[in-house]
Amino acid sequence: MEAFFQILTNFGFPIALSVYLLLRFEKILEGLQKTITELVTKNTELVARNDRLATVIEVLQKSITNLRSSLKRRNK
Repeated sequence: MEAFFQILTNFGFPIALSVYLLLRFEKILEGLQKTITELVTKNTELVARNDRLATVIEVLQKSITNLRSSLKRRNK
């Protein structure tokens, strides 16, 4: 029995501290996971918006090119 108390005395605090830190880090990791998931979602939305804007820019550039061509033909 004395050996048990000696082991408990020697290892009790490190075990208790480890359990406390594990529980605390688990909450922190859950928060990080949530934040990363939100960032991935937002990034996906921004990439889709960027693709749409790139398409609009291409259409506008083609329209500008066509207008320039039309103006050149009129001026000749």
